[in-house]
Amino acid sequence: MHDGPNTKDVLVAERYRLREATQADADTVRRAVDETVGRTVVLEKLPLDVLPQTRIAATVHHPHLVSILDVVEEPDALWLVREDLEPPATRSLAQLVGDHGPMALPATALIGAQVAAGLAAGHAAGVAHGALTPDRILVTDTATGPIAKISGLGSSSATDARTDVRSLGAALSVAVGGNVVEPMAALIRQLTDDDPAARPTAAQAQVELARIAAGAAGPARIEPLPPPRGRGRLRFVGAIAAAGVAVIAVVLAVAMLATSASPALTPTASVPPVALADERTLDPCSLIDVAPLAPVWHATISPGYGVFAACTAVIPGADVDVHVDVELLNDPIAALQVDVGLRNPIAPRIVPGPQEDGYCRRFVLLPGSHTVAISAVRYGDGLTDRTDYCSVADIATEAVVARFVGGGIARRGSAADRSALAGITACDLLSRSSVADATTAAGGEPADEPVNGYAGWSCDWGAVWVDYIRESTPGSPVYYGEPVTIAGRPGMTRAEDASSCRAYVPQRFFTTEEGGMRAEYVRIIVEGTSDNATICRAAVGLAERVATRLPAFG
Repeated sequence: MHDGPNTKDVLVAERYRLREATQADADTVRRAVDETVGRTVVLEKLPLDVLPQTRIAATVHHPHLVSILDVVEEPDALWLVREDLEPPATRSLAQLVGDHGPMALPATALIGAQVAAGLAAGHAAGVAHGALTPDRILVTDTATGPIAKISGLGSSSATDARTDVRSLGAALSVAVGGNVVEPMAALIRQLTDDDPAARPTAAQAQVELARIAAGAAGPARIEPLPPPRGRGRLRFVGAIAAAGVAVIAVVLAVAMLATSASPALTPTASVPPVALADERTLDPCSLIDVAPLAPVWHATISPGYGVFAACTAVIPGADVDVHVDVELLNDPIAALQVDVGLRNPIAPRIVPGPQEDGYCRRFVLLPGSHTVAISAVRYGDGLTDRTDYCSVADIATEAVVARFVGGGIARRGSAADRSALAGITACDLLSRSSVADATTAAGGEPADEPVNGYAGWSCDWGAVWVDYIRESTPGSPVYYGEPVTIAGRPGMTRAEDASSCRAYVPQRFFTTEEGGMRAEYVRIIVEGTSDNATICRAAVGLAERVATRLPAFG
């Protein structure tokens, strides 16, 4: 095949038709049209000896790595097919600094954290970059701020992650020029230390850069580029935080790590082990950080609300409230919602969950056998709601990972230990026969073996679910549900839809730290195909059985 830079209409792998050369590396990098799907791609010609690294790199998918779409092997070379990030919306870091001069600290830290995140993902998969320069860092304008991506992962035979870390430090030095100040100056010195063993890992650098980006004073200002043809200007002017994604754009270095790390890479991108010994003493509220939300959303933590294994931050609005729920899960329950086999044994890993209008969920798979579920949920009619729920969830998720990396989860205070329910295993509250009878009456699936949830505070029987939850007291302004007396206790029922019903057995009323009243309930959820009234009767019947096994009310 003739593959000189001026060759036109050459077809690679009977799919990619070569077009013009890119500005850089004209002899080896060409734009092409993928005739199978009709999109523009970039092909880079590489020597065959990098094929093992290229194959690994092709399996690493991360928001701060240029996506590798295909690897084409030929007798004398191979072609790496990657996504095309077109100018002028995308420019290299070298071009940005060359056109507009040194960057301010917040922008440098933000872009640096994203680059560190991409490097960490590659390192965890067992592939180093080996040739990272400001020309290989591509920065794209988006509606929410700058997004940096690394090009060239898998294009060299490098295996030393420490070289990449030094290159990151050098790129940061180029970005800030003579504007380097603390704490960035200290970090650059660490990244470029002559002793490779003294350099932090890429994951550690990401955490520190994220902190610098979130805490740096002043705007992240890069002068806008000349107006591109038919496209918007770069939106880097103004405070990065004001874009509402100060931390979401600092994509998590440990977020998309591969499931195993290569022993050939040293040092390994890892975080300290997560200690989750006694599930009942751990405080999920310590994993919530409302500060990253503050530029756009004012959130307050509400520890006296929600299921026992979770903590909620509330963002009040004019016609809706947004609840940010952070819930601890053990593997038997987490496995019902997410593929726990994706867990990285050395670092937290983020996995996206379901999302729909007014709802978005993320999972952080922790080393070991625990998972954190983070949800952003709308409460209200939402007719004028314009909240980006996945942005809220992503910011909260980044904070969860940063808390684990920075010191782990705290213990609950004594005020949270007063609940009599905390020491009761939910699966012990019902017998197999009573669950089977209720399931049959409701038209549900036959009862499964019960599965204990985190700390024993929930139990999954298949069509029947039991858990412990804190909600509003009966008669309060935000109380919703049908009042019903359950074994002499002021309970309630709630039909969420035609195929399910919830019954609530109160254990006690209590006053929150904010002075509000809450009720602590055992919640029984029954699902089935019978009419809703029958399903609710089955739920209340189980609730009455549960009440007989609880401590005295009050």
